[in-house]
Amino acid sequence: MEDIVSGFKSIGMDWTKIVVFSNMGNWLGLNHKFAISPKEFLRYAKTDYKGKDTRALINALSNAKRAMDCQVDLFIQSIGLKHSGKFPAEVDNYIKINSTESNGNKNYRLIEALGVSPAGLIGRYRELRNKLEHFYETPDSQLVKESIELAELLISTIDNAMRSFSFSTLTSGKIDTDDTNGALHISYSSDAGELELEFYSQLKFDTEEFVSKVVLTPEHCLYMPLMKTCLLVGTEIGWDIAVIELIAAINPNIPPKSIYPVLEYA
Repeated sequence: MEDIVSGFKSIGMDWTKIVVFSNMGNWLGLNHKFAISPKEFLRYAKTDYKGKDTRALINALSNAKRAMDCQVDLFIQSIGLKHSGKFPAEVDNYIKINSTESNGNKNYRLIEALGVSPAGLIGRYRELRNKLEHFYETPDSQLVKESIELAELLISTIDNAMRSFSFSTLTSGKIDTDDTNGALHISYSSDAGELELEFYSQLKFDTEEFVSKVVLTPEHCLYMPLMKTCLLVGTEIGWDIAVIELIAAINPNIPPKSIYPVLEYA
């Protein structure tokens, strides 16, 4: 913790005037694979649904649920966590503070807290899961159809966030001007499941004054706010809120209303 505190102090950034550079050209997105992919389960569900008999509908419904769970678990693994739902205390606390759902599957609550999937979509999944767990009659064909559509939408939404994940650089000035004063570069090692922070006292096209580097694991309180910033900067949706939340986590003394982040592409 001391290393990261000294890192932030050494670069002297003005957190109220942040320019965020998305370095998408240096990254191919988040990636993780299971033996059977979410899209395969979805394809099975669509094939099963064509049968229309009781067995076909039950199988279609089960595979639609598997498709959703598989996609969510794949995402959880890709950001350095175990999909079992046994998260570090700091991640549990992040979910508690940022998720609109007060209970339920923690994996789904986390993707909502990170801004990867809207609360409404997660709410629909929760309703579906409750029906599945207490359903001992022939599934309604319309319910099965809606379940498959929900699975397809959830897979597409999370897939897009994973592809758009971007290394990001935060500066307190534009790189091509004289007003740059300190910079923070955020990158991610998918193999290690760690975020890497590089601190610069100056960062311009022709000048780099490197100060230090810190590696963070999910046990650190800044891991999730940093991860959310990299996820949403790439999608261009909700990125500004993510940056404001990150700055508030770094320096709680800065009023959120005084922060005006700007997004550019490096």
